[in-house]
Amino acid sequence: MRRAVYRQAPVSLLFVTHSLHHGGATRSLRELIASYTTCDLVVPHRAAMTDDEARAYFGPNVRRIMRFWLPFELCYRGRPALWRHGHRWIALRLLWLANRAAFYRLAAEYDAIHLNSVVLHPIVRPDLPFVLHVREIVDLDLAAVRGSACSAHGTIFIDDATRAPFRDLELPSITLNNPVDMTRVGAPPADAAARLGGEPAALTIFSIIGVLIPEKGIDRVIRAFRATRDPQLRLVIVGQGLAEAALRELARGDARIVFWGFTTDVEPLFAMSDYVLRGEAYPCVGRTIYEALYAGCGVIIPGPGDAPLFEYERFAPRIHFYPPGDERRLTATFEALAGTKLVAKRGDSNVAGYVADFDRFLHLTTDRSA
Repeated sequence: MRRAVYRQAPVSLLFVTHSLHHGGATRSLRELIASYTTCDLVVPHRAAMTDDEARAYFGPNVRRIMRFWLPFELCYRGRPALWRHGHRWIALRLLWLANRAAFYRLAAEYDAIHLNSVVLHPIVRPDLPFVLHVREIVDLDLAAVRGSACSAHGTIFIDDATRAPFRDLELPSITLNNPVDMTRVGAPPADAAARLGGEPAALTIFSIIGVLIPEKGIDRVIRAFRATRDPQLRLVIVGQGLAEAALRELARGDARIVFWGFTTDVEPLFAMSDYVLRGEAYPCVGRTIYEALYAGCGVIIPGPGDAPLFEYERFAPRIHFYPPGDERRLTATFEALAGTKLVAKRGDSNVAGYVADFDRFLHLTTDRSA
């Protein structure tokens, strides 16, 4: 067996991201790049940020920012309905095919190319050192995605659930939690009392953070919350998206439900929140849950009580499960936690350990001189 050569950093490293919308995958990539090494970055042509905004967001380790048309395969659980995005999906496929030769000429210049989501899996080619980061649970076109994973030089899974569809494959792979740095958790927003209709210290605050789309199950969360009667409870909905108007209509008449809007400054929201939750109709953890745990909040997640989580024993007293999609049990969870506040915010980080593990894996899978 050949022994891999361990270098401190790749001679050249290219990150390819599928989006720039401040979501969990983008925040994870930012934490990695900012704490790792110099690199170049490929972003989609029609990304939400300008090049200057992206450079400011990711920090000085990014040298070049380049734009390409990239594929976006709707192969994951929780994907938007095809009827709503089918035309965009087809257009991106065709545009990717038109510029892929130029992309591969660029990719050939690098020692490692990191693809930040499984939606980019069609990019993988076995003759180039691709590392595929699977942040999603693949439940469509599995054969094609498994083929891409087999062709990649390395695959990173964020947890056991994302690994499960690939478990029978012998892949050079690692299960690695997202990098989370909550050391800047700080203080609640200065206008929190005015927006919440009461002092945060006197309220039990439940927050759900993310893009407002039907797949997130925020409608179930609103219905479950409205079934409670405690006037000292608040549900804070952070984000924007296609479902916002329908969600506002569903919440109408309950002043305890606060639509916070979109913000890139999430640390004060974790400082304000006692509990952060998710509403998907299937077991789901996600980055915001770990951000909440590292910030010192409690979390409420859909799934069985024995669902595997990183550092579960450390966080167990602050983790609360409910059966996915069960609004009655979610209502009961809200009521059981009423009055139980979590105000001791820790502000922990796992970034140093994450970067070390990422770096080690990258070299074991992409160093062809071993």
